[in-house]
Amino acid sequence: MRALSVRQPWALAIVDGVKTIEVRSWNTAYRGELLICASAAPKNEFWSDENFDPPIVRLLHAGCVLGSVKLVDVRPMVKADEYEGGAFCEFFKGAYAWVLEATGKQYRPDKVIGKLKLFDVPDESLILLAPGDRFYNYPPVQGEIKLTKRCNVT
Repeated sequence: MRALSVRQPWALAIVDGVKTIEVRSWNTAYRGELLICASAAPKNEFWSDENFDPPIVRLLHAGCVLGSVKLVDVRPMVKADEYEGGAFCEFFKGAYAWVLEATGKQYRPDKVIGKLKLFDVPDESLILLAPGDRFYNYPPVQGEIKLTKRCNVT
């Protein structure tokens, strides 16, 4: 499957369907299912949100497969794509908006070596999680742990 490396926490936000536009400085003719992989850095960070009862804490996996989305369009970024438009970043000239739709597919977060452009991950190496399965604590945490707060965008 074609794959794209994305830094955390954005990789998880894409898989969860919260971030619907990925901004890149390059275009692609590819359309279809796209595997989202968390880039290798940073490692062992947590996302927390005290706005939920009880508060949510999630491990932000790094250097692994997370899930897939459908890449439906790639077009020049416009100002309306910024934070409220689903890109969660500021507009910049020459940027491309990769329009994504959530598939609901999550995979066991096995290690993957990412690349700067689109790359291939063998389908036979992917282990699809059943609906309701959680991968929050897989693989086990190693090294220093950093607690990060959710950024509230207004």
